[in-house]
Amino acid sequence: MVLVGPSGSGKSVWAAERYSRHEVVSSDRLRAVVGSGEHDLDASDDAFALLDQIVAARLRRGLTAVVDTLGLDPGRRREYLSLARNTGMPAVAVLLDTDPAECRYGGAVQRTALRERCRDKLPIPPFEVSAMAWTLTASVT
Repeated sequence: MVLVGPSGSGKSVWAAERYSRHEVVSSDRLRAVVGSGEHDLDASDDAFALLDQIVAARLRRGLTAVVDTLGLDPGRRREYLSLARNTGMPAVAVLLDTDPAECRYGGAVQRTALRERCRDKLPIPPFEVSAMAWTLTASVT
């Protein structure tokens, strides 16, 4: 399963409510493992390489893999879904079509307040959420 939606749309919360933490493969958590924290964007390449390995290993073993990233890159989504199908696992993409205003201010503030990594952070900048929403719309239409 590939989660798709802008930052603050509720992907991680949605996954945590439905799957065990072992089934969810999160790029943020892997950035913390290979870098200095979940927001260490310099660690993204290494985190995504590890994410790809973990997803492939879980699928080869017939285990559920919930990919918790922005999911905005259609090529990466196709790769994950193709990998699942090639291993005989069902494959779906789940779009969290959250209103960008909620991602910026409303729900995102409440959701990110629950995340230890964001307790001291301001809400996601409006221009970033708008850009993610535009990218999402362009990639799924």
